[in-house]
Amino acid sequence: LKKQYRIHSLVNSGINALSDKHRQKAEALKAAGTDWELCIVNAKLEHTCGYYNCSGLTTVIEIYDELGKCVTSEMSWLTKAVDFDCVAQDGMMLAAHDEDEDECVSNWGACKSESRTYYDESKKIYKATFLVSYDPAFEMELKCVGGCGGVAEVCELIVSNRDYALLDRVLAVVSSKEESKLDVKSCQILLQMLLKS
Repeated sequence: LKKQYRIHSLVNSGINALSDKHRQKAEALKAAGTDWELCIVNAKLEHTCGYYNCSGLTTVIEIYDELGKCVTSEMSWLTKAVDFDCVAQDGMMLAAHDEDEDECVSNWGACKSESRTYYDESKKIYKATFLVSYDPAFEMELKCVGGCGGVAEVCELIVSNRDYALLDRVLAVVSSKEESKLDVKSCQILLQMLLKS
């Protein structure tokens, strides 16, 4: 949204705290998927540029549902499933490094602070609010995209509910995503479940 909404305004009002223009974007996302969930995410980008290269480090500060309830701990998988990092090509969604201007231009908005080191390395900090919409029917797949920890959590749920349909869905994600792997414990409990059936 190229702007950071303060925590206290989001907690008090949820999407009602957004400006009219940003509220229209939120309503459009809600209308696009009738059963989709909308989250408001505050994130921070630390963009460092040195003599030879540039890099970006992003962190999610807080996640809110549309009513303003903080859901950061319940939705920790979102921090791994959605990539807020600075991207290398021009025209991409979140950020692009402008070679001519030697700066990060993006949907992050204005730089909040900037510092330079002795070796002429610059560090810029951006903070912004993003709208993220997802289909809760695929929440398990999204958890798996976050890596081995998410896959292990979903595997325990599969075993406890003996949910073979979910197992098929998870295996499709694991086979297509390099960062989503079955750890040893997950393999063991799934194998035990399959042998007992």
